Amino acid sequence: MPKLLGATHGTGTDVYLSATKVYLAGLAGRNVLLYGTLRATRANQLGLLGFGGDKNDSYRLCFEGSTAVFLNDNLALGVEYRRKRDNLSVFREDSFEGVFVAYLPNKHLALTAAYARLGTIADKKDQDALYLSMQIGL
Repeated sequence: MPKLLGATHGTGTDVYLSATKVYLAGLAGRNVLLYGTLRATRANQLGLLGFGGDKNDSYRLCFEGSTAVFLNDNLALGVEYRRKRDNLSVFREDSFEGVFVAYLPNKHLALTAAYARLGTIADKKDQDALYLSMQIGL
């Protein structure tokens, strides 16, 4: 199906390099987490619409990253960004952006709420969403 839209490959592989750094008492005495990735990719809509396309079929580096500031030991506020390719003439591909708040009351529980702005995906405009997550560990 992706080839009908102009994708040159139905499957593909991304190669990436990621780094994370935590600055203790980094911003106004608050702990700060920085995460960044450089991804070599040909993916269309993260691979959902194949790889490569009529506009471009080569690997390109795309940046993605997030930053979180811990307001106290249990509460973090952050932003995320992911640049995406725009290989297909048939659909414009937007980058992803989001904001989140995470509450970590103890080492076994994490609650996260986020707002993600995903832009247009295929022919579906304004793919914005709220996200809620609860993670429990033993």
